[in-house]
Amino acid sequence: MTLFAVLFASPKLSFAQYLECSLDVPSVVAQKLIEKQSLIDEFIANLQNEEYSASSFAGVPVRFTVIAGPTSPLFATQTDVANAINYLNQAFASSGLTFFQCGELNEIWDDRIRKNVDFDKHTTSFAYASGTMDVVIKNDGLTSYALIPEQAYLDNNPNWNLVPYEHTNFVKLINQYSLGATFAHETGHHFGLMHTDFHWGTYNAPPDPSANDYPYPPPAPLPPNWWGKELVIRIGDPTKPFPLTNFLVAGDLVGDTPVDCSKFPSIHPGCPRAAQNTDCSFNNQLTYVDYNGDAVNPPPAGLSLGRNFMSGWREECLDHFTPGQINRVKYYSQTERLPKYTSGRCGTFTDRVELEGTGTGLHNVSVRVRHTSNQKCNVTSSRLGDFSGLLHQDDLKTHTYHNGKKNSLAFALDPLKRHYGHTRCEWIRGVNVIDLARISQHILGLAPLANGYRMIAADANKSNTISTFDNAELQKLILGKYWDYLPNHEQPWRYIPEFVPQNYATQFDATPFSLLGGAYLEQGWSYLIPNIGQRGFDGIKIGDVDFSWNATTTECPNEGIIPEEGGGASLAVPATTIDQDDVVALTVKIQNPLQLAAFQLALKIPAAYFDIQHVEPSALANYTNTEHFGLELFDENALTTLWFDTTGGSQQLPGNSPLFTVVVKAKQPIANLQTVLQLDEAILPSLFFSSFGTASIAPVELFIEVETVGEERSRNSLQTSTNSSALRCDPNPAQHAFRVFFENTQQENQGTLTITDLTGRIAYQQNVPITPGQNTWNMDASNQLTSGEYIVSLVVGGSVYTSRMKKI
Repeated sequence: MTLFAVLFASPKLSFAQYLECSLDVPSVVAQKLIEKQSLIDEFIANLQNEEYSASSFAGVPVRFTVIAGPTSPLFATQTDVANAINYLNQAFASSGLTFFQCGELNEIWDDRIRKNVDFDKHTTSFAYASGTMDVVIKNDGLTSYALIPEQAYLDNNPNWNLVPYEHTNFVKLINQYSLGATFAHETGHHFGLMHTDFHWGTYNAPPDPSANDYPYPPPAPLPPNWWGKELVIRIGDPTKPFPLTNFLVAGDLVGDTPVDCSKFPSIHPGCPRAAQNTDCSFNNQLTYVDYNGDAVNPPPAGLSLGRNFMSGWREECLDHFTPGQINRVKYYSQTERLPKYTSGRCGTFTDRVELEGTGTGLHNVSVRVRHTSNQKCNVTSSRLGDFSGLLHQDDLKTHTYHNGKKNSLAFALDPLKRHYGHTRCEWIRGVNVIDLARISQHILGLAPLANGYRMIAADANKSNTISTFDNAELQKLILGKYWDYLPNHEQPWRYIPEFVPQNYATQFDATPFSLLGGAYLEQGWSYLIPNIGQRGFDGIKIGDVDFSWNATTTECPNEGIIPEEGGGASLAVPATTIDQDDVVALTVKIQNPLQLAAFQLALKIPAAYFDIQHVEPSALANYTNTEHFGLELFDENALTTLWFDTTGGSQQLPGNSPLFTVVVKAKQPIANLQTVLQLDEAILPSLFFSSFGTASIAPVELFIEVETVGEERSRNSLQTSTNSSALRCDPNPAQHAFRVFFENTQQENQGTLTITDLTGRIAYQQNVPITPGQNTWNMDASNQLTSGEYIVSLVVGGSVYTSRMKKI
């Protein structure tokens, strides 16, 4: 059972709105509330005997967050919030409390967070600040609620479920129209007040001593769900069947509020909504009586029915708290709430999340702050990148996560890592074959990366170094071998405190991984913020080494890929008829001469029509079927490929040059190949580059050439790419020297011998003379190669011969 207040509210309309409430009380909490009565009485007596000092009650910091979204664009404005604060100060004027807005209005724009029904469990991961009365406004179509101070009661109750009620200062409102009477009602709960019509549960008459609704507390222990029904009488009356007043152990535990009832006749017969007139009086439909047969209407002298903020009648009729309620508010404010507020720290965590080194705000980034004092603050950036919260101290730990486009939560059970998952588009946005080339050039020393942001972006395996392993990881991501993840990263971004690149600019750009021991790159880094104006964060897109993420401002859709600007491709497919079980070679060729430095594309080959036998790369240097193609993808209907010149140069291709060939077997008859074969931009955008220093080429014209092949062209006989019988290395593995053997059966007299690691980085390249018959080249592995696997390739004429070798 749970103890929370629920208010169904909606925008103000021309007809009356009601505050309809539900409250269930676990017996252990009910007992605790009743035990508090003697402490409250003692506190009230002291107030009456001593001069009341308003200053001792002043200062309730109220932090506001609005959670809106595309399907619910209405959200509270700063004006709404200011008016709400004024409303509270008037409603609670006699309490001595002064309410003020703590920091700026924080906006979150995400329908998934807005609609999240696990109220405190998930919502507070995106918006929460201890040390305040933390108000979240989200139009989720559900309910408003607030938690009373006893909500997280744990003493002698190890089975009490703390998770939904960890933050007892959390207040939820459902829209900007609930910032009036509903807000006062929920604030009343925040200070320990309960509903006057307490509580839900059937009404039995005559009462059964064993029933949960018996008007007096039965002998301890209390049964589950027990909360006594309140009697109308306020002074003992021996003439009644139940002669003793029970308002201190039943109802809302306040003596100067009248007995109230739920507006649902099925629960409290004789208590319909229609019983309250538009002028706030009651009509003869209100026939509810207590166990003594006493009617709740009219109430006892001096008590006002249907006007109290803690009742659930017409909102326009609610206008006061009673002195007894105010005394209860004073007790809880002094003993529970005010000692936990940190008013002086309001607005100390107000800044932005921005794209690295720019003023471009990053949307929907959740920053979770933890202090050594265990106080916390969770903020999520607005559509413009802004956030507002409070730091309880300047030394802190942060955990920063972007909310992706998926509807499922990643790390749902971890409140520090919890975020919405990311789509493939979000992972590869801004990441393409040029980034691989940039990393390769950096490793080779041809063109070092310009600054710390670029180097951090290149660290795809999160090793705090840049190596060929990073290229290998990004290559798998682009090709779709890693569909929507990188194994060592939890999200496609790394976030760093902005003061690091600002205050350590030289070291950051030269040695970002050793700066501050690299600790600032990790989640949960303990640090001290040096300046009130440097409390924001810089986001670095993993893999976006050439900083192309910001080339388009369009957000990724929930599904699909954003086409990248610049040179794409068109594909002409012949209207070929293919019979079932035919084995055909589909060769992708360029139509016109082309200077080519790099390219990437995806070919849609529907699995319902074709079984891919193998792929055969063209004569482009260091273009292999094992490293540069994606075959076993999340999407079985596509083939991906990429290539870049590892020397940083480019290659001139004449018109009609092949890029690659894919050999397929037809699973069913195909009347027109044009209807099933096409480029797949939704898997990987087609991009062609003439050099690494210029923009991409204008759209390239590609065409398919179809050739029927025999069984001898099987997946293991790749004449144009992996003819291991013609090219071999010995010894293999090699420790020091080894020899490369090649049996030449062509008329060519020159070739290019290249040795690359498995990421395509060139370790050796040389033009070599070719003679008829056996050719041998001696290689020195000790000086040129480190331990690992290598591809040895020889380009002779239009053929590429490859062999693997291992250096130990």
